[in-house]
Amino acid sequence: MTIGEALFSFEGRMSRRDYWLKGAIYLLPIGLFSNYLVYGVGTDAALGLSMFIGFITLWPSLALTIKRLHDHDRSGWFLLTILIPLANIVFAIWIVAMTWFLRGTVGPNRYGDDPEQAVAAEPATGRQTQAPSALNASVTGPRQVIPVLKGINGIYAGNEIEMTDKIIIGRDAGMAQLIYPSSSDDISRRHCGISFNGKAGKFVLEDFSSNGTFLSSNERLTPGRPYYLNPGESFYLSNVNELFEVNFR
Repeated sequence: MTIGEALFSFEGRMSRRDYWLKGAIYLLPIGLFSNYLVYGVGTDAALGLSMFIGFITLWPSLALTIKRLHDHDRSGWFLLTILIPLANIVFAIWIVAMTWFLRGTVGPNRYGDDPEQAVAAEPATGRQTQAPSALNASVTGPRQVIPVLKGINGIYAGNEIEMTDKIIIGRDAGMAQLIYPSSSDDISRRHCGISFNGKAGKFVLEDFSSNGTFLSSNERLTPGRPYYLNPGESFYLSNVNELFEVNFR
């Protein structure tokens, strides 16, 4: 996760490590300075500057906190519990504890893979290790196996895309890597995402759309919840005319 994603994105999960090193390390000194302006200086100009600081840091603060709540498999709406009379102090302490100190859900939850497991899977060089049985097959043989997304039906039929990173499918070129034409009204601007989890040896599919992403069994995905697919399984967007398969090459 980049610093920009940590401070401005509300999607996915965030580990305690990323929370402190990519977010809080910048916002806490600013918060302390803002408090000094209020309680140490106290002039009208200082109060105005403190309010301005609070305004520009509100979004990053919410982004950090919500992703840490996601790590505990809780929606960002859980923050509204601090508005409950009498119980708000207890909920505030609980939220601070989850955000600052407590480990999130072990393993995948509805907001994504476990970020602490992902960190543990990275060697000292910072590059993610490959699964011996899948991505790193060349260790035991001359042929390296690569995860791919194959177009079966639709405009991408016959195409095979290497999955070196998460692929977002949709109509918006600013958000998607596999782009549909603007005339494809049944495809959302950011329809779904597909990635490969090397540790599990499975593909991870997430839906973000209004018209739905479906498994080959016609089961509609719950938006934002990761679904694990085995090599050779397929899914489709909105209707079976836009069908994809995940596999290895």
